[in-house]
Amino acid sequence: MVKVENKETLRLLTRRFMKMNRARNVIAVIAIMLTSLLFTSLFVGSVSMILSKRATEIKQFMDSSHAIAQNLSEEDAKRLQQTIEQSEDVKRYGSGIFLGAGMDERFGFSVEVRYADENMAESFNCLPTTGRLPEKENEVALSSTILESLGVTPKIGEEVTLTWEVNPMLKQYKTDTFQICGFWQGDKAVLGQMVWVSEAYAKENRYPVTQEELENGIYNGGKEYSVWYKNLWNLEKKTEKISKAAGFTRAGTGMEVNPAYNLFEEDSFSFSSLIIMILFVILAGYLIIYNIFNISVKTDIRAYGLLKNVGTTGKQL
Repeated sequence: MVKVENKETLRLLTRRFMKMNRARNVIAVIAIMLTSLLFTSLFVGSVSMILSKRATEIKQFMDSSHAIAQNLSEEDAKRLQQTIEQSEDVKRYGSGIFLGAGMDERFGFSVEVRYADENMAESFNCLPTTGRLPEKENEVALSSTILESLGVTPKIGEEVTLTWEVNPMLKQYKTDTFQICGFWQGDKAVLGQMVWVSEAYAKENRYPVTQEELENGIYNGGKEYSVWYKNLWNLEKKTEKISKAAGFTRAGTGMEVNPAYNLFEEDSFSFSSLIIMILFVILAGYLIIYNIFNISVKTDIRAYGLLKNVGTTGKQL
């Protein structure tokens, strides 16, 4: 069979085929466009749903880091920090100390007094938008919601008196007056309002909690860490690896993945349901396009046969 070299003739035939079957071609193009739109909508909708869920849970859990470690004794904290700093998977981390719950009858919400470096304050979504984090012992940064409840004007340099619970078992409390060095807009929808104190104040006034007390539910004075990895792949394995390397072998100790990044947990999206939905849409799109082209080919099968007989190749057809 000789290949047809007259390209002008083939172009002329193609144009005439298009004109003869204009309505059918328009329907085919519309069907392909709608199918493409279907695939795009599925992709965009799935991604938007996942990102929306993640943002909601980050706000709910008040932590945007990939993994967290809470309620650590001084010894465990030193061991974990050394392991984090040596890990090749970690991009950055933040550290903090939980001092105790804020105590004031004017609070109609939960208040927590803590020390946090810049990374941890960022992970809690509580970085000062006005001013900065505390550096001196008499400085404090807190949300506007707390200031409003205390009747204090949100202004740098204003004094605010706070009482916090040093030890809930012994009913020990501490009251101090601070100068405001930073504040941000509070959100009553979150789990708790944060009060940031300086590292020097936290180390001097923290309760010397023991490992036994931590195991019995006394968390005042416990240290904590927020960790960001270089990517989101295998968060569970990376976190488990760091925990084991730091000597945490019992369940419920060491680091754990931020629940906001567990997208397919039992109470979250069903992975199998998502896969079935994607396969169903792909199958529907395939059948739409396949049937349109199948009908087109069957309608013009005689013309294609004649073209084949005169020497056109499969590529030319």
